[in-house]
Amino acid sequence: MKAYIVYKDKSEKSFRRLINAGSGIFDSYRTLATKFIRYSGSELDARLAEYDKDLEISSIKLEKVFPVKFRWLISDVSLRTSRNYLKTLEGRITEFQGKEDNLKIMVGILFIKFVLITKLVETYCTAAISLKKEGNDVSNLNLEDIGIDNQLLKYFKDFEDLSSKSIDDWLNITVDQVTAKHFYSSMKRMLKILMSTND
Repeated sequence: MKAYIVYKDKSEKSFRRLINAGSGIFDSYRTLATKFIRYSGSELDARLAEYDKDLEISSIKLEKVFPVKFRWLISDVSLRTSRNYLKTLEGRITEFQGKEDNLKIMVGILFIKFVLITKLVETYCTAAISLKKEGNDVSNLNLEDIGIDNQLLKYFKDFEDLSSKSIDDWLNITVDQVTAKHFYSSMKRMLKILMSTND
């Protein structure tokens, strides 16, 4: 879990800088993104501190919590790569002049991945604490044990392909307006669903 906490902190700061850049990167879901970034930098930190009291989350290995086929998403290497990718991207924003939709979609994919991982971590910790209070051993608890099965996690497969694209790949592909508009509306809808538990 240590790698997740570093990923969370570093990514939250990068997204905050990107959203404050005033370049419209977050497009129609800017309000929702701003709300989640604020939540991540305040209330979520408090929750993680509470989780740590009850679970000693720093000792939890998330790679053992996720099914094998999805460990690429949450491995220490993957989380470190994601935050370094974001940091590198911040210094290359100007290269996307004339390719703004590519930039918006790339950042959107990174952001929704950030939100999804965070929500899964929260769901896992909340369930683990509840089970522990009931006297259950949670040392080997995984996502399937708390009702999050492969049917839901399969949606992460899209990220495996999209996340494998380098910044140069995104600079060299063409995104049409129909695809871009569909992506923006989908992002807004997904964020509303994911963030409904934060209200």
